[in-house]
Amino acid sequence: MSEKIILKEGMRAGVLGFARAGQAVCRYLASRNISVLVSDQRTKQELSSQYQQVLAETRAYYQGGEQSAEFFKGCNFVVISPGVDPGQQLVRDIKALSIPVYGELVLAAGQFEVPVIAVTGTNGKTTVTELIGALLKAGEQSVFVGGNIGRPLFEFFLDRADYKAVVLEISSYQLENCGTFMADIAVLLNITADHLDRHGTMEQYAREKMKIFGNEEQQGQAVINGDDRLTDLYLNLADRTQFSRFGSAPDAQAVIGEESVVIKERNGEQIYDLSDCDLGSVTGRQNSAAALLAVKPFGLNADALRQALRSFKTGPHRLELVDTIKGVKYINDSKATNTGAVKSGLAQFDSGVILIAGGSDKGDDFRLLRDSVGRCVKQLLLIGSSAERLVEALADIVTVSRANSLEDAVRQAASLADEDDVVLLSPACASFDMFDSYIHRGEVFRSIVHQLANAEHVT
Repeated sequence: MSEKIILKEGMRAGVLGFARAGQAVCRYLASRNISVLVSDQRTKQELSSQYQQVLAETRAYYQGGEQSAEFFKGCNFVVISPGVDPGQQLVRDIKALSIPVYGELVLAAGQFEVPVIAVTGTNGKTTVTELIGALLKAGEQSVFVGGNIGRPLFEFFLDRADYKAVVLEISSYQLENCGTFMADIAVLLNITADHLDRHGTMEQYAREKMKIFGNEEQQGQAVINGDDRLTDLYLNLADRTQFSRFGSAPDAQAVIGEESVVIKERNGEQIYDLSDCDLGSVTGRQNSAAALLAVKPFGLNADALRQALRSFKTGPHRLELVDTIKGVKYINDSKATNTGAVKSGLAQFDSGVILIAGGSDKGDDFRLLRDSVGRCVKQLLLIGSSAERLVEALADIVTVSRANSLEDAVRQAASLADEDDVVLLSPACASFDMFDSYIHRGEVFRSIVHQLANAEHVT
């Protein structure tokens, strides 16, 4: 059982970080008649009109630009946003004032009155979160879907809708400071190296991920990927021993076949055929197995689930086919910001891949790409600040070229590609050295490819 933070009218609470999550927390606290103090790296003048409107509506005090722990003196607690590193000096200074510091999950713990499904993992969590939401809706369940995607967690508490379930994507940043938060159903999809610039080591990163399971006494259902080597390696870091597994092993609770997923039931099994649909790939079948296990306790109609699976469309920037030009496919996988995601993407192809990679370095070990790149990549085009590290890791197994920009990389790829080749943007890096986000990067890629296609039609 999650321990509940008792909120009382007249309290003073701080919010550190004023992006989407911080704004939702600010609005929620104000709705409970709690005075709110907000601190962010941006000055008030640098905030958009929308952000300033939230401050006005909540009557929040604001500290921007130069931040100080003294601002929070007299607060009963401070809530830090997921993007705020809890190890930074400012947070340590706040704690030195004997002010409790909570993550948003600590504040949410014990507040839910409906079942909560929480999904984490290095890769695939957005797709699986959305897919679980789609399956529940197909079963005529009113469901809130959000967390690390779309709608911030605390919008659930502000929404008046009569939801029957909550599905949350949860990042390692959120789990880093989650307290006793415990989901009714917790899903861990996989673990690969990511965010080591913040977590320091793979073991610490895995430790944060394992927090999603709480402990055995809390009695939530725990779903894991039985085929994931690193999940198995670090499973001893979880404070529990009972798990439901999806994978290729015949004794898994969800067995992944070549074209289907089989869910074990008490009185037999349900087969979900995924051939010829968006979820028919290796990754798609894994995601489907995880989602089906997560919704199993709801007892939904199997035929309704089959229809939802076959009609589900994966989101943008995830192995998204942008166009085919002169027989060459241009695929946008901008959301692949780590080596695990790139390996998953490359697994869909046998050969003829011209890979565009690089960006802002997150501390990943690019040598983990060697087998996948060596198997199917014919040319590697590098962009961004991590290019040198990628050269060091891969130049001896594949032909490497550098590009001055994403547009330069795409145009080089077009000149190198033969019919039936694939030009794949799958960066293995964050985007912030050249773009606002992975979404911005993917949109720029799309635009460049469309320009190429239009030029081809003209000629």
